[in-house]
Amino acid sequence: MTNRYETVFILTPVLSEDQTKEAVKKFKDLIKKGRGKVHHEESWGMRKLAYPIQKKSTGFYHLFEFESDAPFVDKLETEYRRDERVLRFMTVKMDKHHQAFADRPVGALAGTRAGIERDGNAFAENLFRMAGDWMLGTEVHAPTVEVSEGVREVGGRRLRFLALEGHTGADLAIYDERSGVLFAGDLVFNGRAPTTPHAELGHWHRALDRLEAITREPGFRALVPGHGEVARDAAPIRQTRDYLDWLEGAMRTAAANGMDMNEVLVQPIPREFAGLAVVSTEYRRSVGHLFPAAEQRVLGHGGSH
Repeated sequence: MTNRYETVFILTPVLSEDQTKEAVKKFKDLIKKGRGKVHHEESWGMRKLAYPIQKKSTGFYHLFEFESDAPFVDKLETEYRRDERVLRFMTVKMDKHHQAFADRPVGALAGTRAGIERDGNAFAENLFRMAGDWMLGTEVHAPTVEVSEGVREVGGRRLRFLALEGHTGADLAIYDERSGVLFAGDLVFNGRAPTTPHAELGHWHRALDRLEAITREPGFRALVPGHGEVARDAAPIRQTRDYLDWLEGAMRTAAANGMDMNEVLVQPIPREFAGLAVVSTEYRRSVGHLFPAAEQRVLGHGGSH
């Protein structure tokens, strides 16, 4: 009986291009000689290792998806161990349970679905660079069901889907009318500085207004933010709004005062936000995202005036 496997091996970075190709060919031929069938392969090129291996900080990554019987995998990994060019390897069996929710429909707004199809692989590659082998076997699967604004009955519960935007171009929030629980996603942060790489602050404010209105409904009981603890009131919404108000005002004022980005980066965080988790890091990221646009608006190139 044959199974499907995914194997990734890392070659030492001291090899020449021809030597790297020869090593890859060796293992590909080995799979074929072992009566295996290579269904797919990817050369990921030179990448930074998650941690040093044999005093090397980079390595050449290559992936094979192949089909063979189970005993052959032991032979393949024995060859990996014997070959001094191989720094690290990992082989995993692939089956219908290999991917989370592989046999379940996954729903999202149209904008989210399009974004995953467009950028999902790039995000996965960045995560692989940071997490290394922990990402082995991870594949990007776009949602299969497109959802939209409205009320749906799901599992005996009446769910209100809210198609919002602001944190990204497509932010889905869900209100379970039966339990009174509002799932706000990353439109709301509790005790943590919001992230803004894809933000449009005007839309974000309008989305927060809609979410806060739900917290005033008679049946509301709990708010689940994208980050932070569950709340029983709208305090995290107000905290997120206040932070965004300050951030937008700080960028506008800095641009109007002719400050450069280096000066903006070192501005102090107000006391009311200084205790938010990762606020220093997120503030610096936000300056990179938002300050250039604020400068353009001040200079009269970013919109009407």
